[in-house]
Amino acid sequence: MLKAVIEMGNSVLAKKVAVELNGLKFRHQNAFKQVSLFKKILVLLESHHYRLWQRQFVLDLFDKDIIRTIVLEEDMEDEMECHTE
Repeated sequence: MLKAVIEMGNSVLAKKVAVELNGLKFRHQNAFKQVSLFKKILVLLESHHYRLWQRQFVLDLFDKDIIRTIVLEEDMEDEMECHTE
């Protein structure tokens, strides 16, 4: 999966990889609900060159609740830090 996301940055392979990623999402739906995998994908998107549609495509593969979970975790960590100071 991570290799496919990296290959998504190659404009020659992008459409083929998009089909492959859609197939992976269909076969492994639970993987696209994992916060740890989403964070790894964000690192890849940040460290490689992608066109806007490629970034959007990869992000849209994931369950939207992941972003909410990440934001809520960070909010909770911030609150805990404020209370310990």
